[in-house]
Amino acid sequence: MSLRFLAIFILCLSCSGVLSLIYYSLRVYKTDGGRSFILFMVSVFLYSLGYMLELSGYSAETIFFALKIEYLGIPFIPVFWFLFAYEYNRYKIKSRVLYAALFVLPVITVVLLYTNSYHHLYYSEFGVDDSGPFPVASFGKGVWYYVQFAYAQLLSFAGVVLFYAMTRKAGGYRKKQANAIFLASLLPWCGNFLEQLGITLPGIDMEPFYLTLPIPVFSIAMTRLLMFNIAPIARAKVFETMRTPVLVLDKDFNIADYNQFASRVLPELRQEAIGLNAYEVFGEHEAFMDKIQTMGEEPVDVEFFHDGEALYFSVSTTKIVSSSGRGLGFAVLLYDITENRRLLKKLHKMASMDALTQVYGRRFFVETCMVEVNRVSRYGGRLAFLLIDIDHFKRVNDTYGHLAGDLVLQNVTKTFRNVLRASDVVGRYGGEEFAILLPETDVEGARNLAERLRSEVENTVSVYEGNRIGVTVSVGIAYFTIDACQAETNGKALLDKLLQEADKALYRAKEKGRNQVQSSML
Repeated sequence: MSLRFLAIFILCLSCSGVLSLIYYSLRVYKTDGGRSFILFMVSVFLYSLGYMLELSGYSAETIFFALKIEYLGIPFIPVFWFLFAYEYNRYKIKSRVLYAALFVLPVITVVLLYTNSYHHLYYSEFGVDDSGPFPVASFGKGVWYYVQFAYAQLLSFAGVVLFYAMTRKAGGYRKKQANAIFLASLLPWCGNFLEQLGITLPGIDMEPFYLTLPIPVFSIAMTRLLMFNIAPIARAKVFETMRTPVLVLDKDFNIADYNQFASRVLPELRQEAIGLNAYEVFGEHEAFMDKIQTMGEEPVDVEFFHDGEALYFSVSTTKIVSSSGRGLGFAVLLYDITENRRLLKKLHKMASMDALTQVYGRRFFVETCMVEVNRVSRYGGRLAFLLIDIDHFKRVNDTYGHLAGDLVLQNVTKTFRNVLRASDVVGRYGGEEFAILLPETDVEGARNLAERLRSEVENTVSVYEGNRIGVTVSVGIAYFTIDACQAETNGKALLDKLLQEADKALYRAKEKGRNQVQSSML
């Protein structure tokens, strides 16, 4: 077999390989760099097809016709290679003018080649050299040839640099993809280097052969390293149909992709996280990781914190499968339920608060007390309980009316809030009776606080329809302390005992003339 027919045979195989890659890539052309990769391979195909026709030709007209086919691809190969590298790194050229500018020189090159006989700017001369074993094109290089050559080298080198940068910053299988593509990008450069050293075949343009050398590497990257695989399928099924945070994981729990809303909820999601294992990236979000690990069908509510604010999401998972039913991974969907949670909290607070005085109602007050009492009974500590009754409150209602009584109740609770600490818990226990829980307060502190409350209320005047209304309060204190060694006391029994003792102390305060504080210690 002659060298010429061997070259044609190899080019035929190369064209078949390029067409296979194009066909495989068409189903995922919407992914990052997918469209540019397809157009890059189409350009390589046109170059290889044209050169195959050139090697088959014998006359100048036939060879120049083949060159016209080649140059439908040659000038655009570096442009689409650069765009593929740029977009695969998840960069976007947003300006249409800038995007179109990349094609200005290649289009001019095609026009100049097709009209070369009129100006000779691309080829200063053109002919056929038939002195060798088979006729080949013979030409002199014009001015524009060097312009196009410099532009092509610049874009090709920029693409290689972009993929090299990706090998440095990517992780996991994404890094393996970058390494494979970077290796593929070096192969044509290595071929050109060998050609510069004189290692070439006589009468053969080796460039189309060098450009098809990366085909096996690209094939491995697509089939083995999932290039253009999971992410585009997820985008088609989830990203394009749901405006909600979405995270895509492969079957090994490595991060394959995510949308911009997911990165707002999970700031750990950065470009560098692509390819890393989810357990490594989200280790601090235990509830979220538990949901990922179980992969249950039922949604699970998870709390996140963003800029110090609590956000709530309902997390669910959706399996991603290929057209043949093979499991590729799954998408994690986070539905924002923050407003619902806030509304429920607001409703719960409204239900727990006394509408008139805006302090806890009796039921919620007791539930809150139980939490603190259980803590003290388990770990030890101090606790004081105040039971407060407004003296002769019935007289206020009988004399000035119930609206005046409501105003007095509101002003008394305002006085309480002004005196009490943030950790203290106050609730309306009955009609004119209030209860206050004082965590980590000794008997002296509780007595001083109770006396201050009594005094402040005594000095508070409520004005209703020109009437100045003053009231006093009686206060009963129950107090106890538990050492750590005495812990494990029954919490409910302890709270019941506190209430009983505080009620007894309040009764003594009333019996001794009201407007005073009495205490009892468990």
